[in-house]
Amino acid sequence: MEKRYLRIETAAKAYDMNIRTLRQMCLAGELKGKAKKVGRLWFIPSMEMKKLFEEDSHATEN
Repeated sequence: MEKRYLRIETAAKAYDMNIRTLRQMCLAGELKGKAKKVGRLWFIPSMEMKKLFEEDSHATEN
C-alpha cells in the first residue's frame, strides 16, 4: 500500500489548522514520528492526520 503525504500547508488548510501549530507538532514528534522533513518542507502522511482528528473527536466526546 502506497503512503500518501501531504505538504504541511495542504494538511493545515484541509484540517483547518494553523500551520505553525502543525509544524510545532511535527517538531515535537506528536505525529508519531511519521512526519518527514525534506529540506525546508514538512510532509505528513494523510493517514496520520486522519488518526489525529479521530483521536481528537473521541477525546471531546468523552
